Amino acid sequence: MEASCSYKDDGDAGSELTVQRFKDLLMDVYRVYKRDKVMPKEKRAYCNGYADALLISKQIDNLQLQQIIDLANMEVFGMTLKQRQYEFDIFHEPSLLNPLPSKRFPRVDSVS
Repeated sequence: MEASCSYKDDGDAGSELTVQRFKDLLMDVYRVYKRDKVMPKEKRAYCNGYADALLISKQIDNLQLQQIIDLANMEVFGMTLKQRQYEFDIFHEPSLLNPLPSKRFPRVDSVS
């Protein structure tokens, strides 16, 4: 399954390559995270900066960024970002807050 997403294409091959490079970087971060069970902080920070640059330069918008992230999560983890945050992150990265609080798994910041 290949991650794909529409984005603003002004006929600029450089723009297409830049967006594809971001997709590749994001997939690499997720694969390392899945394999090692630890989020590679420096690679994640680099991806965040890359995404910011794509947004600021208007090569993609927020909706397109979310689509890229969702597709990458589906390809690597077989689940949406929200599912991954709940089912994978809280067990392998316990310092992360539970994004989907429930009686069984209350938010870390709400525990007395």
